[in-house]
Amino acid sequence: MRGSGVKWGVLVALTLVLLAPGVAHAEQENYYLGPDGVPRAQLMFNPLGGEMPNYDRGRDVEPGLLLQRSSRGLEEDDATRFQHWQIDVSGQQLTGYPTMVVWSAADMFEAGIHGVFTVYLLDCDVTGSDCDNLGSKVANVDSGAGAAWLETTVDFPALDHEFGQGRHLGVRIVVSSASEADMIFAYGYASQRSRLTIHSEQPVRAVEAPVTAAPFNAGAADFAAEPAAVVVVPEDPVVDVAPVSTGSIWPWLTTLVISTVGIISVGGLLLTSLTKPGRHEQAQDGEHPSARQTSRISVSAP
Repeated sequence: MRGSGVKWGVLVALTLVLLAPGVAHAEQENYYLGPDGVPRAQLMFNPLGGEMPNYDRGRDVEPGLLLQRSSRGLEEDDATRFQHWQIDVSGQQLTGYPTMVVWSAADMFEAGIHGVFTVYLLDCDVTGSDCDNLGSKVANVDSGAGAAWLETTVDFPALDHEFGQGRHLGVRIVVSSASEADMIFAYGYASQRSRLTIHSEQPVRAVEAPVTAAPFNAGAADFAAEPAAVVVVPEDPVVDVAPVSTGSIWPWLTTLVISTVGIISVGGLLLTSLTKPGRHEQAQDGEHPSARQTSRISVSAP
């Protein structure tokens, strides 16, 4: 019985240790932009492997998806001017802080272009045509030297919304007429993981000051440093920096406590199973056990 109890104790402790890291990861949900349709596709839980193809070979020769500029926003219905993704969340309550990560570039990877696009969070029917707007944000992207995909992160206000029966969580991207060029977007594959993430705690992001550098003297000419490549600007003219949330450290503390308790439990149970009672009584005052046995035999001899 004792051996069986020790085995079960070790099994439980090891299970806690192995499952502990999953506590922190369960605090957010990722929805990746899927590659399975134009202009409507599915949100999915994992990106695909391999290389990203050209989703719209009839529009351009570049990989990803080209979207032309539009002045209609959410009302846009031209398939060349919007892209929509959604997933069935019928009857679910969606609560948290949404963050959208989008990989994009200027059309033909043209350098020195200021691109502007809007991301919409939606509650839609199964067709994706009847949608309620849950929130939207404008992103500004400077293409810099060009010939590269740029990652842009857009934070939305807290969301607490219940989806009715048959309703879907939707994401839509529309390039603004204020953009200096049409834009291309990368998504669906592991190399460019464009995605919507719902965080249980508000993400804390550092606001970096613009990077400047003194000109570099190369003798005949001076070369100034280029500005930062990606800039995200919310719709509101004033940008508020979110305070540090102490609640965001709880998942880490929970993981640490559970891991520590599990390790201590395993160590204690192993020591207990290896220790046999009464071994310290076999020898006293430094006397070897064989010597004591010899002494007893000599006393009983005739």
